[in-house]
Amino acid sequence: MKVSEVMSKAVVIDEDITLRQAAKIMSKKNIANVVVIKDGKISGYISERDVLINLSNLDKPLKNYMSKEVITISADAKISEAGKIMVERKVKRLPVVKNGKLVGAISFRDVIKNLENEKGNGDNSEGDFFLN
Repeated sequence: MKVSEVMSKAVVIDEDITLRQAAKIMSKKNIANVVVIKDGKISGYISERDVLINLSNLDKPLKNYMSKEVITISADAKISEAGKIMVERKVKRLPVVKNGKLVGAISFRDVIKNLENEKGNGDNSEGDFFLN
């Protein structure tokens, strides 16, 4: 199964907003991270952790505190590849790109939920996976 078949919409923000504004967006959308865009291109990534370790800088532009190395995955990649990258790079969500453009995002939960379907047995039960 391809990443594009299970991805969701990516939440994006401009790099010139403040950490506080980014935190409010994440809270309102109930998400732990967002993709940062500048001039239509991915310029970074901000997570709850980035906000928490910079609480004294909430009113400063997030571009000074965002992660600039953004790990992405192709929309045509297999779900298992997304899971492998998440484990190796210790991330819970990956921006999905197609032809160099952001088209969505895939989370750890998306991978776990759909991994059985990729194996070809069609069983979408929890099986041996236990999530808290």
